[in-house]
Amino acid sequence: MEKNQTFELLCHNYSPRHWATMASDPRRAYLWLCPTVRQLAQLYAPPCPQLWIDRQLTHLFLTSQSRDAGQAAAQTESFAAAFTASTASLKLSEVMLFLSRYKAGTYGRSFASFDLRSLGQAFHSEFLPERRRELSHIEQQLEQERSEREHTLRQRHSITREHYLKLPPTQPIQLLLRLGPTATSLTLRELTRLLHLTSEQHALAISRQRFCASVTLELLPQLDALVRRRSLLVEDSWV
Repeated sequence: MEKNQTFELLCHNYSPRHWATMASDPRRAYLWLCPTVRQLAQLYAPPCPQLWIDRQLTHLFLTSQSRDAGQAAAQTESFAAAFTASTASLKLSEVMLFLSRYKAGTYGRSFASFDLRSLGQAFHSEFLPERRRELSHIEQQLEQERSEREHTLRQRHSITREHYLKLPPTQPIQLLLRLGPTATSLTLRELTRLLHLTSEQHALAISRQRFCASVTLELLPQLDALVRRRSLLVEDSWV
């Protein structure tokens, strides 16, 4: 919200002129830290999700070969409401990725005419399954990258138990953490306060994936309280 303080500014930053950027780097589109379509209502005003979708669809019409503006406007108004509901849980960048691919003919359909029925079919039958596959592949890549980083850190900072016991209270150590089965939003709030989580760490914690955090020994008793309640799992540690 800090970057897009008004809805008009958000529409400028997430306008169809950036579709090509999303198409050129799908991984960036999926991992981009931006609101979902649904969250626009909470951030700005209830009509904003459909207003943003309507602007994207209007661009499709204006760049197609269709010239019946009245018919297109009537189609768009009714379709936008349904499409807003269908895309509610998707990030704006993901919707832009789909529309860029549709416009480019990725789904085997001609873009010569403004055909919203074809757009809806492509979204549900082709893009959503494609999205699940791509997100799964990206998660595998991220997991491998995290594992490699963690392995490098352990190799670089491994010490003996005797050395560990002599560490001062302010000595930072690395913990590999995951939210436990009893974790709630309050757990995440407490971790954010204690560990000053980055946006990447926060996102991993929300999805109950492993994340690495640097903590001092003096913080361990407070983290231990979360561990005892099974709100937090410590899977590995190293210096």
